[in-house]
Amino acid sequence: DSNVDLRFVGMYIDMKEEEQLSYIEREIQNNVDAIVISPINSKDIDSWLEGRKISIPIISIGGKIDSEKVIKHISADNYIMGERLAEALALEDSLETSYIFYPHGAVGDVMERYKGLINKLEELEIAYEVIYLNSGVLEPGIVYAASIGSSGSVIGLTPGITELLSASFGEVRSVYGVGITDNILKGLEKGTIKKVIAQSDYDSGYLSINWIYSYLDGKKEDEVFLEIYEVDKNNMFTMPLEQILFPIS
Repeated sequence: DSNVDLRFVGMYIDMKEEEQLSYIEREIQNNVDAIVISPINSKDIDSWLEGRKISIPIISIGGKIDSEKVIKHISADNYIMGERLAEALALEDSLETSYIFYPHGAVGDVMERYKGLINKLEELEIAYEVIYLNSGVLEPGIVYAASIGSSGSVIGLTPGITELLSASFGEVRSVYGVGITDNILKGLEKGTIKKVIAQSDYDSGYLSINWIYSYLDGKKEDEVFLEIYEVDKNNMFTMPLEQILFPIS
């Protein structure tokens, strides 16, 4: 609609971090007008950007990149996402302790979700424990080694951990999480994930391009947060979620 010359790079599954960095470097060298990044690893991109002199406006979507070289981050309010997770959990009849799986050392968006989650859990008087996971052990089954009770819901604060919990616990516990991936959608449909809190990837992409267009045109855009959706097996194929989750179906 806005006559923007748009190019997608590296749009395939299982891209490695170093590949994403090489694509970003290439586009910087091509002197493009702006770059939108959906980071594989926010911390690595943050460190990589700090070592470079960059005048091109950079916008992040999905994971937040804390570098000052990123002039805009488009996302839902992650604190509220955490609160919504707790509220979804409160609808369960179980009074068992819930277990939050937190990626060790995570900051930014994940930390905000965590704060919203635990503050609301405490407000609702729901017992919880936090299990810290190192990135090197994020494989199905590994989390059984954690010292957790024999029952109780499990909560993932990232899409990757939500997938992990689905594979490890989905048959025996209620799994809650965040984000939308192919594996999460399969888990919801199969019943190995009870509910996730998510935002629309379509909206984040659309708003990022709209924001760039306004920025290059010298206009100032107001701060905006993406709408938050609760997704489960019963509503994933109803509107508007069906259009958001399966935009090309």
